[in-house]
Amino acid sequence: MSGSNQPKKIGTSGWVIIGLLVVALAIVSSNYFGFPPSGEDAIGAIGAAKKYQVEQMGDVDVNLDNPELQALLQDDEVLAILENVEFQRAAKNEHFRAVLSDDKLRAVLSSAQVARILTDQVFRANIEATEVSRLWMSEAARGFANPQVVDIMADEQARAQLSNVEVARLVNSDAFRAIAAYPELARAFFATDLQRAVAEQNLLSRMYTPEVMKAWTNPAIMANLGDEAYRNAIVSLDDASNSASPLYRQSMEIADVARILKNDAFRQVLEVPALARALNNQAFRAAIAAPEVARILNTAQARNVIAAPALARLFANDKFRAMLIDPSNLWRLYTPEFSRAAASPEVARAFADQAFARALKNPDFMRACANDNFRAIATASEVARLLTSANLRAIMESPALARAANVQEFHRALNTEKFRAMMEANELERSRK
Repeated sequence: MSGSNQPKKIGTSGWVIIGLLVVALAIVSSNYFGFPPSGEDAIGAIGAAKKYQVEQMGDVDVNLDNPELQALLQDDEVLAILENVEFQRAAKNEHFRAVLSDDKLRAVLSSAQVARILTDQVFRANIEATEVSRLWMSEAARGFANPQVVDIMADEQARAQLSNVEVARLVNSDAFRAIAAYPELARAFFATDLQRAVAEQNLLSRMYTPEVMKAWTNPAIMANLGDEAYRNAIVSLDDASNSASPLYRQSMEIADVARILKNDAFRQVLEVPALARALNNQAFRAAIAAPEVARILNTAQARNVIAAPALARLFANDKFRAMLIDPSNLWRLYTPEFSRAAASPEVARAFADQAFARALKNPDFMRACANDNFRAIATASEVARLLTSANLRAIMESPALARAANVQEFHRALNTEKFRAMMEANELERSRK
């Protein structure tokens, strides 16, 4: 009987039963309580869990014994920065912390002129408007690093072009992108009567027949086409005119070249005055001979793009033509964000304000606009106010902060609440070893 008081051992079969009961309980929990989450909920929950883990690990991971971090804490100048109240307040902003590793951005934030822009009442009123703020924080706003983009946004007619759906479709077409990659080609086709010739005389189809392509791809001919007398000699059927061009006479002595020059299709293409003028430009000549351009231009899509009246109106604007120096700026403008913003009264009021547009065109401010974190700082009024302090600006350009900014462990520590709390409590000095 005494053995009956001993706890009974659970056999293998017993453990199997218990395991099945646990699985069953998990299934019931899933059905009744929605755990674990699935689909989007699962992604959200996992994301939140990871975020929590990262934050927790970050706090735990502040290793004040780290040699690199200790070296900084031993530096009286660095310690003075960390104990500075204004720096501590600014460091609460994640975007401010993010720019500390960039020498150029620190220099921009140390500028008194930039601080005045960020705290200017007109600038703040405009940047905090809903549609302006949405545009400002979008990927498209990187275009503000280009003064021509600011000019276009400040131009009422140009903004109207930005919100034109037809123009946006054409600008984002493969054909336009291929043409815009060659600025001289785009200027010639979209900003002169060459566009009219494309629409009315079927010029592109005639330019890219096999016979005419032999001329475009012949180096000897293309090198001479910038010479007006040479072109006139090709077009003219008069022997006297032909002999007036020494280049033409020399070309006719080469059998293969002579056959091309006497081809009627080539001669008729050169009779188009707008094309003849465009051929004066070496870059244009090189572009029409490029194989990738030839493939694109010899398509119905390219003909429709070049002949579109909407693009003619677009390229009638000097500011748009100037942007072809860097065509990528056009595609920054023709995004859904810019199109929506261009039609917004808030954005119109902001860019119509000369003070606002002038602020955006400040050279330092403009270059910094390409950085997402800088633009976020510009919308953070509390950080902007702190930057009016000459003391904080001096910290931003100090060699001591530059030394700290080059240490990865410093950034890891600064991005944890624990380290920032120690800064505010002036506890870092006690952690020196």
